[in-house]
Amino acid sequence: MEVVTAHAAVARLPRTGRVFVQPACGLPVTLLDVLADERERFAGLELVLGLVFQPLRLFDAVPQHFRITSLHPTAPVEPLITAGRADYLPVRYSRI
Repeated sequence: MEVVTAHAAVARLPRTGRVFVQPACGLPVTLLDVLADERERFAGLELVLGLVFQPLRLFDAVPQHFRITSLHPTAPVEPLITAGRADYLPVRYSRI
C-alpha cells in the first residue's frame, strides 16, 4: 500500500466515473475539500456518500462537476436531493 497526500490521490482520479466515499469513523473532509478545490478537472464525477453530518464545500460544485448519490438523506444532503441536484439510493452497506 502506498500512502499519498490528498492532492496526489485526487490527481489520480479520472475526470468521470464513480468514487465511493465511506465515512467509517469520520468523513474524509480533507480529501473532499481537495476535490472541491480541483472541481474544474471533473465533469460529472459521481460521489457516493454515506453519512454526512456537515455541509461540504464540494456541494457548491453539484451538479456541474460532481454528481452526488447519497445512501442517507441527512440534513446537509437532503436539500440537494429535494432540489434534484443529488440522488438518494436507499440501500444497506451490506448490499453494495
